[in-house]
Amino acid sequence: MPFLKFQDLSVSSFTYEQIPAFVANLKGFDALHALFVELTVRNVAAGAPGKTVFNAFGQVVVRVDGGAPLVALTPLQALKIHLYRTGRLPPILIDQRGNAYQRAVIPIFFGSTLADSSFYLNTNRFNAAQLFVTVPDASGGGSFDATQTSVRVWAAVASDGVFGPQAGYFRYTSLGTVQLTGTGTKEILITRGPRYSRLFLIYDHPTSNISAGIGFVKLWIGTDSAKVSEATAGEITDALGSTYPFEWNQTGVVLAANNGTADVLFGNIAHAVVNSLQPDDPGTSTIYLTKVTGINGRTLTFGAWTGRWTGSAFAVAADTTARPIVYHTKHTGIPDVLVLDFLGGPGGDVWRTDGLPDLKVTLEDKLSGPVVTLIGEILEAP
Repeated sequence: MPFLKFQDLSVSSFTYEQIPAFVANLKGFDALHALFVELTVRNVAAGAPGKTVFNAFGQVVVRVDGGAPLVALTPLQALKIHLYRTGRLPPILIDQRGNAYQRAVIPIFFGSTLADSSFYLNTNRFNAAQLFVTVPDASGGGSFDATQTSVRVWAAVASDGVFGPQAGYFRYTSLGTVQLTGTGTKEILITRGPRYSRLFLIYDHPTSNISAGIGFVKLWIGTDSAKVSEATAGEITDALGSTYPFEWNQTGVVLAANNGTADVLFGNIAHAVVNSLQPDDPGTSTIYLTKVTGINGRTLTFGAWTGRWTGSAFAVAADTTARPIVYHTKHTGIPDVLVLDFLGGPGGDVWRTDGLPDLKVTLEDKLSGPVVTLIGEILEAP
């Protein structure tokens, strides 16, 4: 009877010289259920204000036989999709202090669940199967020690044989990206032929949510008269939120002075707490104070002060020196993602696009600045 095991695919000789891409061999698995890609950077001694592990890495790509990628996602896109599919946020360590490590684990599932008995990837069906992690800037613009930038990969595989007959596997591909300008309509064409299980509209903007940037979302088959879906982004996210009660937390350490800010990775902030990690100074009777002063989308603003007993009064002054501040934020709702879900359940029906006329998604453009990417989740036959 097979069981799920985790196999380390990392190469011990992986060094900075392998950048701009880390490569791992995926051949040899009758049932590859998931990949867990751990990304790590180490800050320089002066710290990495405003930088996270995601500033060093580009895309996570799975490619077989030199063809079109089975997976081609940025780490943040993969995390948003995983949060929607599972309701869980994998481990992410954000710490901008000097010489601190920052780390994130990026999951890529080839089935509906981790140990799906029907949907998984059989890499032995291909002549070649590889994972690529691109590293366009190992130093994060000088904020990281490039020699410490590293990747580790674990494969979740069946220990012996398979859990059940393979019905297929899921792959992910970007169908297009647009930047909103605050006027008119934007459109993204949808490739015909694949069997789509979901379409993910991934929204990226630090101070607004998806319903502020996008009005009506329309899915088209052919001409105007063949329009099959029309709703606002707010209506779709409200409907999804009532079905999937998303709630998650994010925590990190930033270097900031008074009126500093922290951009959480994704999801509008519902509640936030900040605390100074700077040790108080008994010698000068100085303590360090922090307080949340504003929340705007996924941007958190906070005050930082020094307090000192003068002998007759307690004097408070704005702290102009960047010091370590830890934040803890709570989030509810959909994580910056609008989803058109065609699945009737795990392994259920999909949107079959063979033989259909031109397909596209159009967006009512309400705000200048946000970037929107359409990701197709595609169900492939074995």
